[in-house]
Amino acid sequence: MEFFINVWTWTTCVPYGIFYSRKDVKEMSKIIQKDNRIDLRVKTAQKDFLAYAASLCKKKLSAFILDSALNDAEEIIADKLHFSLPEKQWNTFCVALDAPAREIPQLKQLFTSSQVFDE
Repeated sequence: MEFFINVWTWTTCVPYGIFYSRKDVKEMSKIIQKDNRIDLRVKTAQKDFLAYAASLCKKKLSAFILDSALNDAEEIIADKLHFSLPEKQWNTFCVALDAPAREIPQLKQLFTSSQVFDE
């Protein structure tokens, strides 16, 4: 049996620290006027290839590229935030999480000493 940890299932609106679900982002993209651009320089053959793929999905080229990029970004982020463990390793992991924190003298000294930014 494997245990799956879903660490983070939300998309962050980075400048404001606002969290939206992936579904919310897709819905908002249909409603809200977009005011940012991403320009790409591509070869004619690349654009034609992407346009053909978009037409097969019955999407406009820009919508196809945006959806593809968002799907790739979601997968990349998920690879960093989700992991699964066999039961034995899961139990070991939980024990380590539940254990009291170790005292690290160097960190204690760092946080108790006066800092340049404190002045």
